Amino acid sequence: MAGDREDVIIEMKFPTEISKGIPNEGQLHEVMQQRLAVLPGEARKYEPLKLFRVPACFREANKVMYEPLEVSIGPYYQGRESLRSMEKYKWKVLRDFLSRNPDVGLDVYLLETKKLEADTRKWYGESISLGSDEFVMMLVLDGCFIIEYFLKRQNSEFDAFFGVAGWSVKSDLLLLENQIPFFVIHKLFSVHESLNAECNENCSLLELVVKYLPASDTFTRSKPPCKEINHLLHLFYWYLTFNATKIHSIISTPEEYGTFSGIESRYSWLESTGKDVKQEDITIPCVTKLHEAGVKFRLKKNFSHYFDITFKNGIIEMPLNVLNKPWCRLLTNIVTFEQNLPMQFRIGTSYAQLMDLLVNNEKDVVLLEKKGLIENWLGSEEAAAAFCNQLGSCGILDIGNHYFLDFMKDLRAYARLPWPRYRAKLMHDYFSNPWSLISILAAGLLLILTVVQTYYTISHA
Repeated sequence: MAGDREDVIIEMKFPTEISKGIPNEGQLHEVMQQRLAVLPGEARKYEPLKLFRVPACFREANKVMYEPLEVSIGPYYQGRESLRSMEKYKWKVLRDFLSRNPDVGLDVYLLETKKLEADTRKWYGESISLGSDEFVMMLVLDGCFIIEYFLKRQNSEFDAFFGVAGWSVKSDLLLLENQIPFFVIHKLFSVHESLNAECNENCSLLELVVKYLPASDTFTRSKPPCKEINHLLHLFYWYLTFNATKIHSIISTPEEYGTFSGIESRYSWLESTGKDVKQEDITIPCVTKLHEAGVKFRLKKNFSHYFDITFKNGIIEMPLNVLNKPWCRLLTNIVTFEQNLPMQFRIGTSYAQLMDLLVNNEKDVVLLEKKGLIENWLGSEEAAAAFCNQLGSCGILDIGNHYFLDFMKDLRAYARLPWPRYRAKLMHDYFSNPWSLISILAAGLLLILTVVQTYYTISHA
């Protein structure tokens, strides 16, 4: 019940003596002690937030990346005026969902969801003001909306509303602040399918959802246990980084989250943690300057994860990056989602900061487009460069924990070799524009003609 929640905030009502500046130590001690007693968790034990608000320092710079455009999921945007049309439409979606299995009545969904209310409230990073009935109704409406959305996709059922707002709805479902716990969705789906709530490796809900996540064709076919998934964005993150880290296995386990026992040894990139790393170690030239220095760029077709960028023998290889509005929103939310993870596991944040270094302006974007590494759907190269630059400012990362630390060190070492440096200077000073090239060719041709003329003059003398 809502009244039994552990996260109830005790209102600070101070006695008259305290408000007038006359201390009453006994009463003050009692009020503060009550406030401490209802705090969730244990002292000095790190417990990650599961469903939290985007920090203001990131939100204010780019609200459109974090706020839903069409549909509100969960309590944070409940009742927003701009989303009211979809709130009304959720009832039609609920009716469609219930009609798929008439043997299961609405009362069953409400009863099973009611059992999850107390646990669900604890997952949010702030106290939820909705009453018990309102909260449960929201969970049922939103959870069934999500399931029905994917069922319509699976069955190729045309829906006019989803058709009009298709990409924005899909994008909204993966926003950090627009989530409900995955165990709520799983419970509703289990009731609908008349299955046990326990998840197994052949979970049909995961099979349904993953198929229609962005870039799903590149995902590994292994699936996580449902109990280890916090929400839809976390599920997508699990697949996006699966072969890079095992972050999915510790996100929902507080005791492992705090200690990381037995985890560091699995990943060579964690060994850089604690090393004496300087700012210059992660200062690398932009794409254009690297190209001038002889660095080649190639599309990596067989990559193990989305952030699989490598440098070897003077060649940078990376997967294709399709820059469109939904994908940009998703990457931004992934970087912000990682801010709740320890520094060692922020691979998306490392990627964002690497792209910020590689792309300074539109010239860098043009070059990456020519090499087939970027598809730009943002309208202009300037817009693409601006996104890469702002993405790097959406997260914080300690230098020593940068996923691409070795990559950048190797790149700097290569750029400092004599030939790449001379080549870069030659390209910048003499081949930076067509007129310089024409002048050099003309001078070379003149020199050749002069040598030929001198040779014939001497030979016929």
